[in-house]
Amino acid sequence: MGTKYPHCFQAGQSFVVEDVGGVALVYVYFEGETTRRGLVNRLPGADAKAVAQTIARALTADAKA
Repeated sequence: MGTKYPHCFQAGQSFVVEDVGGVALVYVYFEGETTRRGLVNRLPGADAKAVAQTIARALTADAKA
């Protein structure tokens, strides 16, 4: 039995938010190297994780409503 609500997890250099059926809804990419981050226009890892968790929480709130 899987998770009951949308959740997020790290996959490579992104955080993935999946729905209950395992369908990826959002990929939030990040870059750990400060100099490259500006060039590729990506978030730091902690910020990307916070964004993915916020999206999963918002979807969870919608699922409970």
